[in-house]
Amino acid sequence: MSDTSVSDEHRIAGVVERLARQSEGAVPVKVIEGQVRAEFAQWEGVLVQDFVPIFVERRVTDNLGLRRSVGSLGAARARIRRHRSPMRSRAQ
Repeated sequence: MSDTSVSDEHRIAGVVERLARQSEGAVPVKVIEGQVRAEFAQWEGVLVQDFVPIFVERRVTDNLGLRRSVGSLGAARARIRRHRSPMRSRAQ
C-alpha cells in the first residue's frame, strides 16, 4: 500500500461509504474498499486531484454492477422527461 495523506484517506473513506450505502449490503465493504483503493492508486500523481473521487466512484460502481445513484445527472433528466406534460412539450 502506498503512503496516503490524511486528505486521501478522507476522500477514500467518503467514496467507500457512499458505495457501501448504495450497495445496501449486497457487496462486502472490504471488497468495495479494495476496489476504491486500487482505483485511487491509478490516479496517484495526477496534478489535478479534484475530480478523482468522482472518477473512482463511477469506475467502481460500474465494476461492481451497482446502479448509479438517483442524484446522478441521467436520473435527473429522466425525472424531468417523466414530469413534462404532453401539452407543454407540443407547445415548445
